[in-house]
Amino acid sequence: MKKVEIEFAQLRDQFYREQIGELEKEVDMINQGTHHELISRMKEIEQKKKRRLEIAESRKRYQVIHCQKQYEEAEYMAECEFMSDKFETKRKKLDDMESRKWQMIREKNRLDVLGRIECSGPDHNQLAHRKSKKLTNVAELKYLQAYGFPAASMLDSLDKSEIDEDLILLGIAREDEAQGMLNI
Repeated sequence: MKKVEIEFAQLRDQFYREQIGELEKEVDMINQGTHHELISRMKEIEQKKKRRLEIAESRKRYQVIHCQKQYEEAEYMAECEFMSDKFETKRKKLDDMESRKWQMIREKNRLDVLGRIECSGPDHNQLAHRKSKKLTNVAELKYLQAYGFPAASMLDSLDKSEIDEDLILLGIAREDEAQGMLNI
């Protein structure tokens, strides 16, 4: 029985050394990065990491687009509100001016001896006269367009004082030149 116990102890020690040896090999393989189980788990971890990064990037793009849309919407709403306020203010000003106009008319009527203001329409004679002037101007412009501007005969040039005087009369001359001309 002792022999069996000794053999059992030897087998146990041998089994222990073999197990320790295998564990040391696995530790070396892990340290070198060649352990097959470690490699498969690292690949799985890398795939999960890559997928999470893709999801995070997609979420980031979505949030940027969402924020941009919210900004554009807020900008559009502000523009609409501005335009609405602008038109409302314009309408109020026009209403106010119209009420003032009618108030002035009523006041004028009250002060008027006849008690009324004649609000006549446009003077048709004056409108016809303006229209004929415009037609004449258009005819002259068409003539100039078709035949060109007539050439002037040879004229002597004006003196500087005559030019300055004409510019002053037209209101184009500088004030210091105008003062000089008025003194002459």
